[in-house]
Amino acid sequence: QDRPAYPYRGVLLDTSRNFVSVRTLYRLIDAMAANKLNTFHWHITDSHSFPFQSRSFPQMSQFGAYSPEKIYSEQDIAGLVEYARVRGVRVVPELDAPAHVGEGWQWADQHNATVCFKKEPWQQFCVEPPCGQINPTSDYAYEILKGLYADMERLFDSDLFHMGGDEVNINC
Repeated sequence: QDRPAYPYRGVLLDTSRNFVSVRTLYRLIDAMAANKLNTFHWHITDSHSFPFQSRSFPQMSQFGAYSPEKIYSEQDIAGLVEYARVRGVRVVPELDAPAHVGEGWQWADQHNATVCFKKEPWQQFCVEPPCGQINPTSDYAYEILKGLYADMERLFDSDLFHMGGDEVNINC
């Protein structure tokens, strides 16, 4: 019988460190469907860039995208999610936090929402540059996360998402 051995069969793609065009993401979904893969784990944000265009906090991509052309708009995401759904692929977004909050978050420094942004020497404050972490004592940091999670819930037709959750450095 031709049936999968595992319920989750997928690909993780990091488009924060290396921006990938929407056209290429569609091709990836086609390749996944052809190979009976059903989960696209989209690592859409990290310290290096924030290409996810948030309705709640548009500053994130304004400050964090590599360029104004290298963002994923609501229309891009909605189209990709529907395209994937029709092909049996679930898109699971990852908003990396509480560490890996570099580019895109610098505007929030005025609200004390982050710590250690681009701190040097980086080896003392993070696993890889640029450094940055959510400030767990900042109420505004939680407001930002709440808004970003609401945006993701609205845009992604998935019963789950990935929160990152790795490599918090105690020195921050």
